[in-house]
Amino acid sequence: MILLKKRYLITFTLLLSSFFVCLGQSKTGYCDKQFLKYKSLNIANDYWDIPPEVKKEDMKRIEFIKRIVALREYQYLDVDILLTDSGKPICFHFNQDVSKEFEKLVSSNLKKLHFNAALKDKRYRASVFTINLW
Repeated sequence: MILLKKRYLITFTLLLSSFFVCLGQSKTGYCDKQFLKYKSLNIANDYWDIPPEVKKEDMKRIEFIKRIVALREYQYLDVDILLTDSGKPICFHFNQDVSKEFEKLVSSNLKKLHFNAALKDKRYRASVFTINLW
């Protein structure tokens, strides 16, 4: 009986771990598709009635992130941020090659930013915001 319970526990654990691996892969695929979609919309500056923007109270956090970039001796860093229709950052795309550790450090700080969501036809919309850190 104990052996049977242990087998079910191991099977459940393997299924759960494979679910999270698939979930992570689908989020990456989702992010890639959304970046392509919204990046093309952002090229036309007149698409949004009001484009997304960083809230003023987060300007100090941006300065902090810029100092992190400067300490790592990058001259500049461009990051595309996928925003929800409420202005919450959910995905990041670095336009330069950076290490995974550095990407994680910058992303964790970018997640803390607050944005005013893009407005189109009197509705808030998901969008991509490109932040230039130099």
